[in-house]
Amino acid sequence: MQVPVLASDNRGTREYMQHTKNGYVCNCNDIDGFVQGIDYIMNLTVREQKEMKSYARESIRRFDKGITKQKMREIYLKLDKML
Repeated sequence: MQVPVLASDNRGTREYMQHTKNGYVCNCNDIDGFVQGIDYIMNLTVREQKEMKSYARESIRRFDKGITKQKMREIYLKLDKML
């Protein structure tokens, strides 16, 4: 959706988040960090917003449903051969 993400740093978000490139990443209990993240995103220039939106869109491509489905197919075929 090309929307900057304000995310908590955890295993899942580390797969797709890059701090200040496609959003803002904070420690889960860092209230001030989330406030800073909101401030950071709200104060982006128009150019920075466009760059972040573009990077956000690009950063999720590897999680596309078709790609994920193919990867899972490969995993299951490999497991099936092992059994």
